[in-house]
Amino acid sequence: MKPGATADIITPDWSNPSAYGDPTHQWPPMSYWYVVYLDKAWRDVQAPHVPYTCDFAYRCSYSVEEWLDKQSAETKKFALDHYVGAARDLQVQLTKRAIVAAQ
Repeated sequence: MKPGATADIITPDWSNPSAYGDPTHQWPPMSYWYVVYLDKAWRDVQAPHVPYTCDFAYRCSYSVEEWLDKQSAETKKFALDHYVGAARDLQVQLTKRAIVAAQ
């Protein structure tokens, strides 16, 4: 990707039965943690053992199960933080950062 380009990625959330129930889904199911590993600044401090060379900014959001969809934002946040299966899909937008040359 060129610097500034974006990619939208939607996967079943790890906590939703759809991540396991569809035989076409690959293992492991995805959680929001995968995107932090794509951020070079975070990786340099927290996971220097990871051999990635990419650098992306990211935004994460979720689609939620139908029973939760019409609830208040506060209820959705609580459910997403506390209930397995509340999130249906993990929605990630990655933006490629420019490579900064070492000085």
